[in-house]
Formats: sequence, structure tokens, C-alpha cells
Amino acid sequence: MTSIFINYRRDDTSGYAGRIEDRLASAFGADAVFRDLDDIRPGVNFVRAIEDGVIGCDVMLVLIGKRWLDVRDSSGRRRIDNPEDFVRREIAEALESNIRVLPVLVNDASMPAENELPEALARLASIQAIPLSDERWDYDLGQLLASIGGAKARIRGSRRRWIGIAALIVLLASAALALMWWKSSRAPDIAGLWVADVQYGFGVRHTEKFAFRIDAGTLGGVASFLGVDRGILEGKMTSNQLSFVTRTEEVSGDEKRQTEHHYRGIVSGNEIRFVMQTEGGFSPHPPVEWTARRMPVHRPE
Repeated sequence: MTSIFINYRRDDTSGYAGRIEDRLASAFGADAVFRDLDDIRPGVNFVRAIEDGVIGCDVMLVLIGKRWLDVRDSSGRRRIDNPEDFVRREIAEALESNIRVLPVLVNDASMPAENELPEALARLASIQAIPLSDERWDYDLGQLLASIGGAKARIRGSRRRWIGIAALIVLLASAALALMWWKSSRAPDIAGLWVADVQYGFGVRHTEKFAFRIDAGTLGGVASFLGVDRGILEGKMTSNQLSFVTRTEEVSGDEKRQTEHHYRGIVSGNEIRFVMQTEGGFSPHPPVEWTARRMPVHRPE
């Protein structure tokens, strides 16, 4: 079974990473795809899990958006120039280990030149990239899946193989303990009203409201889009993650097209970090990210 590691920078391509992960999981199986947001359970060492995920993969996808090269830290330094940066460390480890690396260009990004990259990543510039455009998303993604499916198994040195096996055993043991804890924990109670200030990709800003309810484990309620309430469909809540869909119509002249808005959220206390992707309509829609906050309940004295 082909094992795929998705390398991405959250400040640049997190929305695209979620969409790509869903398609890869459908094609190769959920267990074949590793992405840090979903695949590291509570109680597991984050750094160790990332390193083991890289060592154990057959293919690494490096997602590159328009800001990938120039995302900076609080001191103004490019994060890609920091040897401790996770994105850089993962790619460098894959290149050093002769793991197959596929650069994936999204949101009309260009492949960085060798002189724009740190020395540890210089080889990345010589690898043929695969573009994923919003206009030809399904076709381009099909090309990516075909390229991954044609990957040949690597023959690794025995030392690295046994290191990987030992690390995998440790990871599985840690994951088993974390899974026992996770299964015994309850999903956070998100019932009630949440509010977010959302900047959409087409230049419009709205205050959006989310009124959630949980009925027999199913997520329901309403979520506003452009200030208008829409019913929640296909709502799911697992541990601290939620997902749902709403539908609207786009109008151009006399023609109408239905659009679907796919929401994914991570709950942390009184905040939910959302990524929303709109599909359908007359034009492509880049993913939108924001944070919703719980509104306090005012009870009569």
C-alpha cells in the first residue's frame, strides 16, 4: 500500500491540504495518508510522530502556495530559512532519505528557484511540479492521483528500515494508549451560538453566526453565509473536530447554479478554527479560514 505524507504550511495551504487529503483517502484509504492536523492523537509526542510519519512514507506531497516561500516569523525572518521549521525539516528529511517528493502548486503558485531556497532544500527546485488549479481541479487532481499510484516501492538501507520499524512500534504503542484515552473522552459541548468575522476571497467581509445543536450525536442547526442563515446538512462531530455542509445558489443573468459550502472545524475551548471550501457556481472559490468564538449565555437573575 502506498503511504503518502502531506507537507504543507498552515499559513499558506491548509484549506487545500484538507481537500487533497479527502481525495487521497478515498483513493488509497484513510490509513495511507498522514497529515499532522488529523493524524496525531492526544498524548503522542508531536515531533516524534512527524518524524516517524516522514520516515515511513513512500511519497511526500509538498504543497506550495503563493505565500509558501515568504511566510515569516515574528522577527521578520523567512520561516523556510530556519533549520528548526517543521516544513523545512520534513522536506529535508525526505530528500536525504531518497523518499519520492512531489511538489504540488496550488492557487496559481510558481515553483521556487534553487537560489531562493536554503541549501538543504535546493534539490526541490529540480523536481517536476504538479499544478492544481481551481478551474481544472478534478482533472488536475486526477493527474496527481495517477502520478502517486505509479510510484515504485523504494529499496532502503537495512539500518534505516529497522530504525523506521522500531519507531513505528513505539508510535503504535503510544497511539494505542492515546486511542484508549480518546475513546473514553467526550466531544466538547458546542451547542449554542458562535460568531465570527469572516473575510471572503472575493473581497467581502461579513459577521457570520453559527447556532449549533447536538441531537443523538448528530450536529445540526444553522450557519449563516453572507449574513443569511442556512440549514446545516451532513453534520458530524468526532472528538474535537466537526464538519458540515450548507447550500446556496449563485445567479448569473438568467442562470442559477447550486453551490455547496464544506466546513471543517477544530474546537479548542471557546474557539473553533474553521476552513470553508465552496464548490460549484460560476467561478472558482479559494478556501477561507477564520476563528469563531462562543457567545456567552445571559441568564436572568
